[in-house]
Amino acid sequence: MRVLKCYLANDREGHFVTAGALMSAPAQIWSCASCGCRLVLYAGTFSDPAWFEHDTQTVAWECRRKTMVLA
Repeated sequence: MRVLKCYLANDREGHFVTAGALMSAPAQIWSCASCGCRLVLYAGTFSDPAWFEHDTQTVAWECRRKTMVLA
């Protein structure tokens, strides 16, 4: 199983934000727009835009399981 990439999240105030727009923003805390779990922002590459992933260190397996798929 693998974690799906997310491109949309909520900021601390509950506003929707995109991963690409946040690459120049200071470090913040983002949450999943679907389940509310904490997300980590990853920088993109020339062929793959910036994305979020669920924080596997702090988010419980049961919460992450809802957003995983079979590889």
